[in-house]
Amino acid sequence: MGNHNQQGHVHEGEPYPYDLPHNPASQALRDEAAHYMELAGRFTDWLFDHTDHPIDLLAGDPDAIQEATMRERLIADQANTYQSLARQRLASARRDEWRTIYGTEPYEWPHCQQCHKDAAQARHQY
Repeated sequence: MGNHNQQGHVHEGEPYPYDLPHNPASQALRDEAAHYMELAGRFTDWLFDHTDHPIDLLAGDPDAIQEATMRERLIADQANTYQSLARQRLASARRDEWRTIYGTEPYEWPHCQQCHKDAAQARHQY
């Protein structure tokens, strides 16, 4: 049975991501992502402890933003920024890990090119 790649698709013969050889650069990116997630968690915890609508505020709901204090808006922005940085670092780590094995970008594989084409077509329909 094949393994799931980062998009959740199964392709025969692909190594499972956790079986990849040690890659210090990608490990550093993963460590940085973990640090950013910890920071995002601290800001998010503060919002849940001190605001009435933390989820709406984090999601950018205009009414929640209007009602929030400047401090609450800044903290929500910081939480979202750190979460975004963590996602970017993890994506970079995954690309580095896949390049280590295949010597190419994941989207350059034939089966992934088709997925990207399908996704692009779906986006243009809306």
